[in-house]
Amino acid sequence: MRRAIIARLSCATLSIGLGGCGGTATVAPPVPPTLNYATAKDDPASGSVVFLDQGWSPELIRAWYRTPQGSQLVPYDWFLALEQADNDRPFRAAEVIDRFRYLPQEPGEGNPDGLPVGFSNGDDDKGRAWLGFTCAACHTGQVEYKGKKVRIEGGPTLGDLAPFRDAMLAAFRATLADPAKFDRFAARVHKPTDPTKAEALRKEVEAFLVVMAALEERSKPEHPEGFGRVDAFTILMNEMLGTVAGEPANYRKVIAPVSYPFLWGAPKLEWVQWNGAVQNAIARNDGEVLIVFGHAEATPRGDDVLIRSTGKIKNLIDLEDWTRTLTPPRWPEGILGPIDVVKAGKGHEVYLKAGCDRCHADKPPYPESAPNKYGKTFTKVARTPLSELKTDPVMAENFLSRTAKTGKFARLFGGAPEVPAWQMVYMGLVKLIEGDLPAAGLDADQILAAGGFRELNIPSKEDLTAYKSGPLAGIWATAPFLHNGSVPSLYQLLLPAKDRVKVFHVGSREFDPKDVGFESGPSPGAFEFRVDVPGNANSGHEYGTDLPEDDRRALIEYLKSL
Repeated sequence: MRRAIIARLSCATLSIGLGGCGGTATVAPPVPPTLNYATAKDDPASGSVVFLDQGWSPELIRAWYRTPQGSQLVPYDWFLALEQADNDRPFRAAEVIDRFRYLPQEPGEGNPDGLPVGFSNGDDDKGRAWLGFTCAACHTGQVEYKGKKVRIEGGPTLGDLAPFRDAMLAAFRATLADPAKFDRFAARVHKPTDPTKAEALRKEVEAFLVVMAALEERSKPEHPEGFGRVDAFTILMNEMLGTVAGEPANYRKVIAPVSYPFLWGAPKLEWVQWNGAVQNAIARNDGEVLIVFGHAEATPRGDDVLIRSTGKIKNLIDLEDWTRTLTPPRWPEGILGPIDVVKAGKGHEVYLKAGCDRCHADKPPYPESAPNKYGKTFTKVARTPLSELKTDPVMAENFLSRTAKTGKFARLFGGAPEVPAWQMVYMGLVKLIEGDLPAAGLDADQILAAGGFRELNIPSKEDLTAYKSGPLAGIWATAPFLHNGSVPSLYQLLLPAKDRVKVFHVGSREFDPKDVGFESGPSPGAFEFRVDVPGNANSGHEYGTDLPEDDRRALIEYLKSL
């Protein structure tokens, strides 16, 4: 299978991979911070937000929040005009955004409409503006403690993707059902309202809802996922294997939610994704656009298939390039309390004695791979087989267990009517980047740079039945833990699996600096997380779980310092 994929790639595309990115930047590269980040008010939503110095200037942070990647959730003017389903307040009001745990913002520089963090206004190829998600929607976190808000750039969001989408669709349905509500909506979209345009708008909204209702149905989680999780792999496979390949029979239930990974250090890793599935940054990022409301179309051509998507390649290259400069967040002692350096020193000894360093590098310089043919090295990661790790296997098994009808992709598999789904999704990603990269106007050298000077390495089935582990810098800011977010704190992770909590709540941003995680008791609007739900098991990763309590606390103190 690997040889079959590689044989179909052009020489330029063959070299695409993970890592540094080139190309012409659309926004200026980062410059040294000029603000005191302890008092920075770059975020117009609130002067109380503290921005840690993670190597990004305020200008770059704004660009990270707003740069479109090709996501097209809803026409932009419709989003601005839409009311909530059960009242006449704007759907984009802060209380709605916060209900789904995205980060509201007031209007400000570069954000005249007050879009939340990670929401963008981007044009399609016909010049129509769309509201979409940027990388920041899923990879910007925030912790709060005693009234202080600490922004974590590149950290996991608590955002709840599917319910947000469904609430927006419910608001559109309510708009069509209520004449007065629709009139107000039409008046905001068309100023002044033209009856002819209003009727055309109604028909357009009706057609939009047909398409979105189909997406809602095929992307609906079998069990509520809760804040900070999404089954990205199943959604990607549904879109690539079902929608793009033209085979609705390939749609499967969304059953394996995972937490959003943190991004600092990611472009340098040997492998990314929870199961170490991908090295190729462009394939990863262009494919990710399909998960967050991007679109792609496959066109058979002779014995080949051309796939083109809404992914904005040059922006994706810039976004990956900026991520390379992102540094881990340091524990803000002035807010969360000082680190006990004596206890942390003991914790370092415990870290080594317990063997944590066998899978998780703690401090740079991190172990690196041997130089590749281009002289590039990458941060080594451990990939532990599920048979040893014993954490919840549903994500990996779901990725590997299904087959797919080849549909429009049949010619890529010698006419075979059905193949393993994971092989077909990789082939789809190959064809996606083959179609999108040249169309972006990149030459061979730019494509090589965009790939981080890596060969296209397709993982084996054995590779995909292992979960990845890497450096732990900034781990304190990434709760809940394990790939499926099933453990609320570092303290709980260091307990034997049988002693970990079986029910806790997710959705509070209030931080617990002692156990290192979010407060997990009941709170307004919180989601009850139960580990007995399929895909939610908090078993496994029983490393360091037999430590004496003093050693366990010392190890946590050391992890705060990374």
